[in-house]
Amino acid sequence: MKCAIKGKICRSIERGSAIVMVLVFTTICLIILLGLLGWVTSNARLTQRHCQYNRSIAAAEAATEKILTAISTDYKNQGQGYVLANLDTYRHMYPTSSEDPAWADFSFMNLQGTADRTYVQYTPGNSFKVLSAQYQGLKGFANTFQIISNAREVNSAASVLGAVQQQVQLSTIPLFQFAMFYNLDYECNALPNITVTGPVHCNANIYLTPVNTLTFNSDVTAVGTISTSPKAGNACGNPAGTIVFKGAHDSKVSTLSLPIRTNNSAATVRH
Repeated sequence: MKCAIKGKICRSIERGSAIVMVLVFTTICLIILLGLLGWVTSNARLTQRHCQYNRSIAAAEAATEKILTAISTDYKNQGQGYVLANLDTYRHMYPTSSEDPAWADFSFMNLQGTADRTYVQYTPGNSFKVLSAQYQGLKGFANTFQIISNAREVNSAASVLGAVQQQVQLSTIPLFQFAMFYNLDYECNALPNITVTGPVHCNANIYLTPVNTLTFNSDVTAVGTISTSPKAGNACGNPAGTIVFKGAHDSKVSTLSLPIRTNNSAATVRH
């Protein structure tokens, strides 16, 4: 009788231990599952915020590019005085839904949080110094424009702000620093050996077809292209001379506008 009772007690203890172990493992599995669900939810939220941030950054960059293009175009066509007189106009510029319906999904603001505005700050170039942009090595009066846009995606659960800052230098460069400056096409069919020691710039195209050796010790830039073949209609043919560039030689650069009225056309420059 004692043995039978003892056997039942042992089996009850074993069953109780099994239940406890099942409960322990079930709890562990639930904890792991909850942790996994939390990680997935957090990762999805972070991914959503990251994508929203990238969209906001792209929108803010579009705002700064719009103003940068307007300032550069006005500076080239109308001059510095026109740009400075219209700084407040640039501050009211931002991408609008009339340009593209997608911009209705974003709100734009300046550093002070004012809606439908962009931060534009002008720093005048009061000193004659070496320029740090494309025409480095030349000296000029560098006028700096700082453009900052803040953009946020509207109708979104996450309030993610994207900000982009751009700085551009619009400089006044004395022409006497150039060894050669052409507002029209520059054609070179030089017969003797020639060495050009200073910078060369052309607001159109450059055609280099020397008979002997043509050496450029400094940078050569052209708004159009730099070609080693003659211009159409040139009767000199295509001599097999040698061209040596000791500096950079870049095509498709920005125009260096001559401050002659508000028009940089060939006819105006001739007069």
